[in-house]
Amino acid sequence: MTDTLIAPDKLTRFAAACFERLGLAPPDARLVAETLVASNLRGVDSHGVVRLPHYATRLRNEPSMRSISASMRWRTGAAAAWSRRQRSRGRGGQGDRRGAEAAR
Repeated sequence: MTDTLIAPDKLTRFAAACFERLGLAPPDARLVAETLVASNLRGVDSHGVVRLPHYATRLRNEPSMRSISASMRWRTGAAAAWSRRQRSRGRGGQGDRRGAEAAR
């Protein structure tokens, strides 16, 4: 089997367009796409665009995954106090989107 090389920016645009069609807001779609392509560029292909079909299935089957706020659960308390930030649970959503939201 011959490898097909695709320019990173072209692959990012393609993945972002897929995520937008699946219901993600454009900024979220771009963030997830950039993260997947960055994983491929680092050589961690298991966390790259190969995950797009898995994410697509989850977005189709779990509409709540389309909204960051709908699928985030925030908590505070002694265990979270060390960070001076609320800790969050992403509840199975895309980690890059959850991390970006939690860092705000």
